[in-house]
Amino acid sequence: MSSPKLQLNIQNHQAWENLPSRKDFQYWISHALFEDADLTFKFVDTAESAQLNHYFRGKKNATNVLTFPYPETRPITADIAICVPVMIKEAHAQKKRIERPFCAFINTRDPSCATIRPRN
Repeated sequence: MSSPKLQLNIQNHQAWENLPSRKDFQYWISHALFEDADLTFKFVDTAESAQLNHYFRGKKNATNVLTFPYPETRPITADIAICVPVMIKEAHAQKKRIERPFCAFINTRDPSCATIRPRN
């Protein structure tokens, strides 16, 4: 059986300093997949996260991650909005490396995923 294929589009990554690299995200996601996937990650600020959260969930505040899956599609397709300031705040509150909250939401099967690094 071959490994699942990943089509990954990352938007607005360059607008943020100290994020895990695109290579990190590719690695973490590819190791969490059970089947082929076509994913779009968009890194957003607090204002955009709050706007999306209000529009889609009726909540007034920003949230760490909003996922918009398209369940009837194959490969699995989803748009994922990641609020960088909220993720950073969570990392600091938990006294974790910045990679930890990003990796944890991607690969919940591996609680030590922040130590997983891409191969060069």
